[in-house]
Amino acid sequence: MKTTKIITALLLAVLCTPTFTSCSSKDEVEKVSSPSSPRSLTAANGKVYIVQFDGHVTQLDTTNLSLGQTITVGANPDASVIAGNKLYVANTGGMAAVMDSTISVIDLSTFKETKKIKVNLNPAGIKADSYGDVYVVSNGDYKNIPGKFQRIEAGTDKVTDINVKAKNFDIVGDNAYISNFEYDANWAAANKTIAIYDVKNEKLVSANIISTEIAKTPYCIDVNPVTKDIYLGVTDYTNNGKMYSFKEDGTYNFEFTTGINPSKTIFSKDNKSLIVLNEGKYEANNAGLSFFDLTTKTSTDNYFLAKNNRALGDTGQDMIRYGSKIYIAVYKSSIIEVINAVTGISIKTIPMVTLTDKVAK
Repeated sequence: MKTTKIITALLLAVLCTPTFTSCSSKDEVEKVSSPSSPRSLTAANGKVYIVQFDGHVTQLDTTNLSLGQTITVGANPDASVIAGNKLYVANTGGMAAVMDSTISVIDLSTFKETKKIKVNLNPAGIKADSYGDVYVVSNGDYKNIPGKFQRIEAGTDKVTDINVKAKNFDIVGDNAYISNFEYDANWAAANKTIAIYDVKNEKLVSANIISTEIAKTPYCIDVNPVTKDIYLGVTDYTNNGKMYSFKEDGTYNFEFTTGINPSKTIFSKDNKSLIVLNEGKYEANNAGLSFFDLTTKTSTDNYFLAKNNRALGDTGQDMIRYGSKIYIAVYKSSIIEVINAVTGISIKTIPMVTLTDKVAK
């Protein structure tokens, strides 16, 4: 009997190793990959920081285009911005039972989250000014808790409400350019405005600078850092969208057709052209790029397809230019597409996945 107990103990010791979750040779743990769904991109010091909707942020080395360290942030993070040597990530909690209302602060020297700052429910947009202050647009719960426009003060992290209605915004120089609209009784976008807020003196300059009738629903706003021209992308979520261009004072410039759901505009270094990221329809695999020549005022739709003879992917979420490359976060396809900023030719397609443990029976 004693011998039997000893043999049994030895067998258990062999079977219960760190690669097993129970005392059975059939219960082996294996690594399983799942799409991490990239949502937002920022870049600094030779790295692109990829915010993923599954709750992680990953470093990408811009020299060799290899993925580096990954850290955990809040639930369903969306937008992000760098201020000083810190990365601020807006945690929406949009898919959680209870929405999030925090901004994760990451020290870029250590690549560790140092704190979470409490803001309004469901923060979805975030930008920084040149003074280190961070501005946040939140959506609330779409029912009882309204959205807000808030400022996180540099140094103290004090959060202050700003009495300006906002759906989306961009900051260039000392001005925040704030896009807003309201839904009417038929859920159509109405009362479309672009407000100007002075971030240096912390005051509203104008509640609305545009008088042009805007078709469809405002979807993105980006400001040319050189000319200060304002670009407002609009959508009906089904058909091709449109990009409106306004001068700094709100005077109408021009407009051109984009793909479905224009979500981001970036400008060439020589300021002679721009590229629009078209989100496309979810699960339709029709995300793409529109190229616009600012000299001839001519546009080229399906720019990525024409340059690379393939689709960009499903749901283009964010795009940045850093150095000689453009980085594109394609959400549903869960990839980062890297292209040459001048030629539009693909350099590398990087799959974005998260590895988790799974017990294989």
